[in-house]
Amino acid sequence: MKVENQKKENRLKEPVKLSIDEFLDIYRKKPVYLIDSITQKMNDDMMLPLTLQCGGFERSIHDVVLWFSSGGTSSVLHRDPLNNLLCIFDGSKDFLLIDKKYKSVVESVGFVENGEYSNIDVDNVDKKKYKDLLSLPWVKAHAEKGDCIFIPQGWYHQIRSNGRRNMAVNYWISHRWWFDHPSCRLFEKFNKTEPLNKYSYASPNEFVRYKMLEAYKDLDVITKNNFLEPNVDKTKRLQLFDFINLDRDTYLTWEELYHFDIDTAVTKFSDVLAQDYRRPEELVNAEIKTKTEADEGSKEDIKSNESKVKKDEL
Repeated sequence: MKVENQKKENRLKEPVKLSIDEFLDIYRKKPVYLIDSITQKMNDDMMLPLTLQCGGFERSIHDVVLWFSSGGTSSVLHRDPLNNLLCIFDGSKDFLLIDKKYKSVVESVGFVENGEYSNIDVDNVDKKKYKDLLSLPWVKAHAEKGDCIFIPQGWYHQIRSNGRRNMAVNYWISHRWWFDHPSCRLFEKFNKTEPLNKYSYASPNEFVRYKMLEAYKDLDVITKNNFLEPNVDKTKRLQLFDFINLDRDTYLTWEELYHFDIDTAVTKFSDVLAQDYRRPEELVNAEIKTKTEADEGSKEDIKSNESKVKKDEL
């Protein structure tokens, strides 16, 4: 498994490979930190938290990573492209988090874009160089054995571990634009010790789905007219629309958008799905305006019907 030879993270240094037995022999004697995906045998013993057993999250898990040390570790300030649910088995951890809306400030000085981390020395901050960063609001959290903490995708964070033995796992989860709430109705009947090996990891192509659907996060349904960008070939765009549209009506529901086979779609429509999915701002604003007007119209119809009922009762 991958083991770092220092407790203060340095992303320029490559980890070494050790067996679990080798790591256990040295982890209390040397400054080492095991960070790697859990093995298949571990997967058989790992449980899926209740919060990830429905809503679509059970289909959105990309990896589960083990973090194991004798405490005293510290990470760089960084952000991650996936949501992170981190659960502590032993020891404790301290977290510093900064909202991703402050991206322009956090990344203005000393930020390594392709590594998604800051070069700031977390133990000896240059207050002059990072004065704007130090002025930002931040959140501090502390988690003990048995606790889990959710770190949203894109949020900047720095983590320190404590305790003679510190062990945790984190679940990497795709960000979802839609919550499949009906699947959580029987939540009280879920198994608290649901084995992780009952679930399959999400395809790497789920990131393609995430990028494609981001443009529609404020819409309830997607019609043919607002599906993908105008610069995408219309014939291919409609072919992809029909591939997703299982009930063959005139619009796509979020259920359909999250249940079509993304791997097959990437193979069949690679040229379409390679597009930049950022829709022009004027199109997004127009769609939201149309939705708002429709909602307001529905409210007026309800008020009119309620008024008519009251008059009839009189």
